[in-house]
Amino acid sequence: AAMLASSAARWLPSHCVETSLTGGTFTIVSYTLMILVFFCELRSFFEAQTSSSMTLDLDSSQYLQINFDIDMHDIECRNLDVIVIDQQGKEAIRSSEKNYRLSDLDKGGKNQGVHRVRDSDFGTDAENDEELEHKRLAKKLEKHDGKQELDADWSDSHDGFKHQSFEHVIQYHDFTLINFFADWCSHCRQFSPTWKELADKISENEYDVGLHEKKKVHVLKMNCVDFQQTCQAQGIDAFPTIRLYRSDGTSSRFDGHRTQAGIENWVQMILMQHRTAHSGRPSSWKQHHEESEAGCNARGYLRVPKTPGHLEFFAGGGDQDLVASMTNVSHRVNYLSFTDAVGAFGGLRRRVPAEARKFEMPMNDRQFSTHRFHEAWQHHLKVVRTKTQSGNTYQFLHYSRTSRLNEREIPQARFYYDLEPFAMEVKYEQKRWYDLMTSLLAILGGLFVVMRLTTVTMLGFGGAGTRSHRKNGLL
Repeated sequence: AAMLASSAARWLPSHCVETSLTGGTFTIVSYTLMILVFFCELRSFFEAQTSSSMTLDLDSSQYLQINFDIDMHDIECRNLDVIVIDQQGKEAIRSSEKNYRLSDLDKGGKNQGVHRVRDSDFGTDAENDEELEHKRLAKKLEKHDGKQELDADWSDSHDGFKHQSFEHVIQYHDFTLINFFADWCSHCRQFSPTWKELADKISENEYDVGLHEKKKVHVLKMNCVDFQQTCQAQGIDAFPTIRLYRSDGTSSRFDGHRTQAGIENWVQMILMQHRTAHSGRPSSWKQHHEESEAGCNARGYLRVPKTPGHLEFFAGGGDQDLVASMTNVSHRVNYLSFTDAVGAFGGLRRRVPAEARKFEMPMNDRQFSTHRFHEAWQHHLKVVRTKTQSGNTYQFLHYSRTSRLNEREIPQARFYYDLEPFAMEVKYEQKRWYDLMTSLLAILGGLFVVMRLTTVTMLGFGGAGTRSHRKNGLL
């Protein structure tokens, strides 16, 4: 065998059987490139290639699902509704299915929880001192303003009283129950007979406030048309609003159904809590009206006909009339998407290319705040259906701007959407196994030939130089 190998070696070129530094270097480079090319081809085999094209949207489905998760920072849930209006803005589009919930938010944007409170049966020296101080202040105010002025109703600015200090009225009485109303408010007119009966009953009674002590509650109506500045200072942005004030200026707001029994029970419950206001425990009394202000989170979906329109978070859709100048529709978009009518929040997740996925929900986690009165954000969306091998999804582009409104118009947060007549079709192309093998063999074979020719050329130039030096007697 050794003789046969030696005989065959005589017929091969010398650079094929002799080791050299150049040959070894090119061998290492060749194997390195082969390994690199192999892994590149293997990676491309496992990664699907995508291609997209534009076609007319011939989808025959009738409904579109709008998925949303929106925080309205200054609109209470009792005054919020979610509707879809047609493109002309004239009438509401009837939804085939509604599935969303409204959750109260505190000023920090967190869901409000309910805490159990256990009242103390014993007073403190600080509370006794506070009671004595209130009595001294009440005598001083009565001497300065007069008892009739401090007991007067604020339902009319032309009743013969001066109405100079709302703060003095609050400080003079132990507790003051106030109905903030406006003459133009339809809900106020409906509530007026109930309030009259309630005011007469509460004014006649004394209520237990703990420690076997009873207190009277002063009742008045505040006309927010005649006393607009006072109502604005108290942060009144909807009518009617019912608050119970304590002499130190803290207050609690009624948020239930406006029935006589409901309000009276609420007054009794709040009065029993008044001694916990300074104890560090949870209390319904607030130092400032903004502490009792609440926002609302709307989360869910609407299934609507597949026609252009606008999604509106309707401020004023409850049992109160809002004040246009005090209505703030600043909001945060936590989630917003369009899907087929699948009947689940967020729809079904489709396999979408990474470059297209960012346009499925481009408004997520964005804040839209207004800083002036009579101003609201308007969002304009261009929605395009995207067809994939796993189903349909929707991409959209958006443009947002602030809109100035007239003084009587209630600001609204609106999302105008327009459905494009064309659709994007995304196809996935994955390489077959035999294509992988063919590519590997072709590339590796070609790489071997190129490196072989390069090696031969380099060795050829090296051998010619050596022979030339020998011929000239230099070696």
